[in-house]
Amino acid sequence: MANNNIYLIYNDRDNSLEYFDFAKDKRSSQDVIDNDQFEVKGNTSCNVYVSWLNPLKYRISFKDSVYEDPDIKVLSDFLKLAYGSLNTSAASGSKSVDKAPEASNNIVGNKLKLYGQDSILFNDRDLRRLQLNILMASYTDAEQSIMKGLYQELRYLDTAQRDNLSKMKEGVAQLATIKDALLVDGTVQEVGKSIKKMENNLTEITKILNKLKPLRLVLEDKLIQEQIILSVEDYIEKVEGKNKIDYQGIEKVKLILQLFEDSIIEPDSKGSVYFRAKKLNFNEDKYFKTVLSVTKYDIDATNFEIKKGNDVTKKSMIFKKFDPVKISVSTGIFFASFTLKGFGVAQGTTDLTVTEDDIKSNTAIPATFLNFNFDFGSRTLLPILQIGADPTKKRPFVMIGGGFAIPKSKFAITGGPIWTWEQKLDKLKVDGPVASTTELENDIKYSFNMSPKGWYLGLQFEF
Repeated sequence: MANNNIYLIYNDRDNSLEYFDFAKDKRSSQDVIDNDQFEVKGNTSCNVYVSWLNPLKYRISFKDSVYEDPDIKVLSDFLKLAYGSLNTSAASGSKSVDKAPEASNNIVGNKLKLYGQDSILFNDRDLRRLQLNILMASYTDAEQSIMKGLYQELRYLDTAQRDNLSKMKEGVAQLATIKDALLVDGTVQEVGKSIKKMENNLTEITKILNKLKPLRLVLEDKLIQEQIILSVEDYIEKVEGKNKIDYQGIEKVKLILQLFEDSIIEPDSKGSVYFRAKKLNFNEDKYFKTVLSVTKYDIDATNFEIKKGNDVTKKSMIFKKFDPVKISVSTGIFFASFTLKGFGVAQGTTDLTVTEDDIKSNTAIPATFLNFNFDFGSRTLLPILQIGADPTKKRPFVMIGGGFAIPKSKFAITGGPIWTWEQKLDKLKVDGPVASTTELENDIKYSFNMSPKGWYLGLQFEF
């Protein structure tokens, strides 16, 4: 990986996940296979960059775990096996009025005098009924000024009302259609400005509503007074309910805008459409495993809520420290022709005597091999060095050699020198007397011979 960065591409056509090295061409991308291993050079840290995904449609998550480097475990297990073997062998609703106040019989006044635009009917249907009640009533000269002020405030509330929910739905729909990361910033700013205007509008409306609460209105005609007060209170309650819904929608849209802003905050240094989704660090003697999941989401346009769907892609990715030498264990057989000394018991003229014999062997012997593979990038042929040990109980063989492995065939051919333990007599001597075979066996000692006993040819399988 160039600069310890890996670049991923999610394809929504077939829900596949691809990776490529940015130092190369994007066309060199390959599918991510489950449990793919990626080697980190230098320090054990890595950045995972992912092609931009619309957060209203897809989200990426990671589930991490760390475990022991299998190569170290393989080496440890082999040494335990070899040591054990060798050691063994060698050891709402509107308000109502219960009783309408009696109307005064002494009302003297005129209808509210309005001109031009002030006399046009209100837009809101409920407010229009209130408007007609206000315009049809008669007022004293002192009441004319009060009613004109109230009328103008209601006119402002009527004209200031906006269909904010529809505008928010349009903005969210616009965000949901973005496919190019380069369009995110501009669209977010555009929708954000629209949201800010809504907030300013709602703030001004709230100021008027607060001014009208409670409505202290004193008129000569008490019936008209009570009708106007109740109608205004109903309208205020209606507007406040709408405003509450608008404010809730605005907060949800703000969260959506934040999602888009967060989705582009860490672009790669080349300023492309790839953004850092994860930075990982791990110890060099450990493997870092992360399960990357791409989850589908849907937006509820009515409530501006993002609903989580199913995982459309899930891949396990393993990161490890780069090592040009790979460790593996294989089983196989080796062929070698060698002669070993052995001791036995023979019947003499009077007593049993110790005999010395040459034991020749040229048969195939099973063995376990610890292999060090040198990875030069070839997928067909790899040079290896190896240490081998056979499971013989009496005198195991130790082999150190080299050869070539064919990874695709899981097969290797190797060769090299072979060593083993030699039998020696401790107190007894050749041709000397011995009481029994048990005495001979107890007297035989084993010592490792530093001189090779010959050469071996090894064949490994399940490599």
